[in-house]
Amino acid sequence: MRNKRVSIKRGEAFVHSVDLQAGQSVEWDFTVNSGPLDSILGESNIEFTACAFWLAPEGITSVKELPDFSRQVEKRLRSIGFEDVERRQLVGAKAGKVKGKFQSPRPGILWLRWTNEHSAVRAKSLMISVNCTQARPNGLELPHAAGASAPGGADAQQSKEGDSGWACCGGR
Repeated sequence: MRNKRVSIKRGEAFVHSVDLQAGQSVEWDFTVNSGPLDSILGESNIEFTACAFWLAPEGITSVKELPDFSRQVEKRLRSIGFEDVERRQLVGAKAGKVKGKFQSPRPGILWLRWTNEHSAVRAKSLMISVNCTQARPNGLELPHAAGASAPGGADAQQSKEGDSGWACCGGR
């Protein structure tokens, strides 16, 4: 996904998830756009976080290595299987372009989350780009073209209303 304009209504969040394989990298960047009410209400801002949910224990690079994959995921869902990749940060329009990158050590799901839940008055507008690379057996990465289908999938959703209609590394 390249330069996708996203509007997040007051009190809502926007989440983009990426299915990860061991060795796969995800790069993102975003810009919070200034709003027409910034001079009255202050600088437009959002909260951003990124977290990963692991589908396999540490040291396992493929879910095929797990004898009972479904039961393993169920156990992980019941325990705290989330890891902060990017801690919650408040990002304002004056910050300019914010960039980040994560390389997955094992299979999992990465959630990139932009929230406007702190705002009771106004919506916020962002420009977001997410680029996924696929790890090859020799450890090299291959970039995926926006909208291309690949083994690691991505999905985007707005927490209440909204239709995203785009994908980074294929559909989940």
